[in-house]
Amino acid sequence: MISRGFIIGQLIDDLALLQQKIIFRNKIGYLDLTKVCEDFFKEILNVILDYNLSNLNANRSNEPGLDLGDLHNKIAVQVTSQRKTEKINDTLRKISEENRLIYERFIVFIIGQKQNSYAIDHALATTNNFDKDSDIIDIDFLIKHIAVADEIKLTALQKIFKREMRNVVVELEPISSDGDFESSIYNFIEAVPSTPPKNTIVYDRFYNTLSNQEFFTKLYNELAEIPRAQREYIAVIAERGQLNGWNRYEIHGIKLANILGVSEEKLFKSLSYLDDINIVRFDKDTDEFERPINKYVIRSEELNTLIKYLHEASINIRKMIVTLDFSILEENEQN
Repeated sequence: MISRGFIIGQLIDDLALLQQKIIFRNKIGYLDLTKVCEDFFKEILNVILDYNLSNLNANRSNEPGLDLGDLHNKIAVQVTSQRKTEKINDTLRKISEENRLIYERFIVFIIGQKQNSYAIDHALATTNNFDKDSDIIDIDFLIKHIAVADEIKLTALQKIFKREMRNVVVELEPISSDGDFESSIYNFIEAVPSTPPKNTIVYDRFYNTLSNQEFFTKLYNELAEIPRAQREYIAVIAERGQLNGWNRYEIHGIKLANILGVSEEKLFKSLSYLDDINIVRFDKDTDEFERPINKYVIRSEELNTLIKYLHEASINIRKMIVTLDFSILEENEQN
C-alpha cells in the first residue's frame, strides 16, 4: 500500500515542477494561461479548501479579471502567472459593483511564487475587502495545505494529478517553430529503424547463394514497422520455440506464458497485434495423446528463413530481431 508520505511527496514534487516551468515561462515573456491550467488549479483549490469553484471563462464579458467563482461560498479567484503588484492592482481595478454583489471575497492565485511584499492600492483593497496577506496565494500555499491534508483529500488530489498533470505541463511549455516542446511524446517514442542491410554477403556465402539483399531489405522494412516490444515476443518464440514440419518456428502457449510469467489470457491479448498483421498466428492443436494445446506459430516465410539461418550460424537472435542489427549480414564488398 502506498504510504501517505509518498503521495504527499509526489504531489509536492509535481507542483514544484510546475512552479519552475512558470518561472522560466515568465522570464521569456509567456504570461498567458490556458483554460486547461485554470481548470487544473480550480480542482485542486476545491479539494484543499472545500470550495465549489467553476470556470467563469464562458462568461468572460460579465466577469472581467475573474477566472473562477464559487456562488455558494461567495468567493472569486483570479488565476495568473504574473506576481507583480501592478497585476494585483489591475485585477482589483476590474472588479465591478456587480461582482461585489455576487462575491464577498476576491483571491488572486499566483501559479508560481508570490513576492515577499505588495504595495496594494489602499482604495482598491478597501473597496473590494481585499487583504494582501491572506488573499494573495501561490503554489507554496497549496504545498502547505497538501502537507496536512487528510487521506480523503490526498486520494482526490492524486487522481487529479494522474489525470491532468501531463496536459498542464504541456500547456506551460514553450513550443518551437516546428511544433516541438520538452515533454512531447515524440521525444519518448521509439524511432522507426531505418538502416537496412547494405548487402548480404555473409548470408550468401554461408549458403553459397546469389545475393539476397532485396529479400532481407523487404524483411527489415516489415520488422521496422513493428514496435520493439512486439519484436521481443518474436525473438522469444524464435529462441525458445522449435521448427515444425512446415518449416515454421512455433512454441506452446503455456510454455511461452510461463517463460514470460503471465497468464495465457494476457499472453493472447499481448500477441493479438502480431496475429492481426499475420506475423504470429495463434493455433489450436492436439498433442500425441489427443490433448488440446495452444500454439503460437511464426507465419512469415521470410522471418522463418532468417531465424533458421540465425540458429544454424549461431548468431544472436535478439540482436538481429529486436535491435534490427542487420549489419551482421554485411561484409565490405571490396574484400
